[in-house]
Amino acid sequence: PLLPMPNGGKDKFDELKFAQAFMRKAPAILSKGEEWFAYDGKCWRPRIKDTFKKMSMDVLPTTHRLARHGKAIMDHVEMTRQMTEDMEFRSAVAWDGNSVLVNVANGVLRVSADSVSIEPHSKDLMFTGCLGAQWEESASAPLFAQVLSETLHDHRDIALFQWFSGYCLFPDCKQHEVFLICYGPGGTGKSTLADA
Repeated sequence: PLLPMPNGGKDKFDELKFAQAFMRKAPAILSKGEEWFAYDGKCWRPRIKDTFKKMSMDVLPTTHRLARHGKAIMDHVEMTRQMTEDMEFRSAVAWDGNSVLVNVANGVLRVSADSVSIEPHSKDLMFTGCLGAQWEESASAPLFAQVLSETLHDHRDIALFQWFSGYCLFPDCKQHEVFLICYGPGGTGKSTLADA
């Protein structure tokens, strides 16, 4: 036999209402097929969809706390938060016109031929990675500069090493396909420089 609805059916399950409540409580979510991504304030991270099951049940009043209602909320979110064809994830570095964007711990570094600036993180930039380093405009590395000049005595070698280090943050290697081979006897600082 069918059980009567609570309040004579006046208190019907409203999927849209509860899905919206879920999205207010959850971090920003995007889905790509059945894969879920959540924005953590710095970048989009893959998330296991099932980790949100409890949250979908928590937004429901006790009269509607049924597994099928929780699943309906999850399905609704998955369908409405699907990435569109024009959306594309980026790693921690990306092109933006003539600038390179580097997603760092304290913001998004914008580097162009004539300027460097820091901007706030933004979920709209679609980064899926964030470097652990922070940008500090006034920072210096005197110890590294000293070790670099003690290890590499030719100013051209120093310039090449610095150029290659910057190239590691280049978003696209298609143009240059550069790699660096450091060789020489042991104990000459190759690993020290590479680790730094």
